[in-house]
Amino acid sequence: MEDQNTALWRFFNACDELIEGKHILADKKIDDMMRAVAVSEELTGLFGAVLENFDYPAAKRRYLIPPERSPILRGEAYLPSTDEELVAFVFCIFAEIENGTLKTNEFLLRYFYVDGSLTASYERFTATFLRPFRDILRGCFPTSVRRFEGYYQRRNEGVLDALSQKAAEEHARLTGLSLPREDFIAGSTMLTELSFAIDKKDVPAIRALLCGYLYFLQYLNIMDESSGVFIALAGDL
Repeated sequence: MEDQNTALWRFFNACDELIEGKHILADKKIDDMMRAVAVSEELTGLFGAVLENFDYPAAKRRYLIPPERSPILRGEAYLPSTDEELVAFVFCIFAEIENGTLKTNEFLLRYFYVDGSLTASYERFTATFLRPFRDILRGCFPTSVRRFEGYYQRRNEGVLDALSQKAAEEHARLTGLSLPREDFIAGSTMLTELSFAIDKKDVPAIRALLCGYLYFLQYLNIMDESSGVFIALAGDL
């Protein structure tokens, strides 16, 4: 039961990260979400039920309007009016993205176009499609979601405390390496911004900064066991 609830939490966590994150990470988060579905009996049962009589090709013709059928030079996307069909429709879109049939960037610019910006198009997609999908599903599992949100919030707080301490240690290590001034400033700036993100509990920013810092360490070939432990903590968030 615990494993099933953990998979359920991981699914909703991936949904949240999709909504709050950047378009460049969307494919990975969709993969995370679909993997959680695969190991959750509750989620596979729910999606199996809504997909049983769902005609996805017909829904695509109805709700994804390509440019040639639109009065403007881009397509438009609409959501079904019922919760059951909405969940089935968005889930099938995710499945197409996961298997590579649908390319995320092309999909965003084709149906959620905003001034040629992938960032703005992704924000439109998350606001109009992902949030309703997530919120409907959260309503199906309110007790489990609340319980595991509390557990992982407490766990994240412990990880953040450890990261804060390790960031200070890493800054001291960097100071003692006698790096060229511009390299030291670059690394120090990332660690300072990381400390700010930790204080704000901004998990997406923490992950992005740690990823950038990892490339910095690898580029200068200055990674050691201590910095490896520091970077590895990101995987616990």
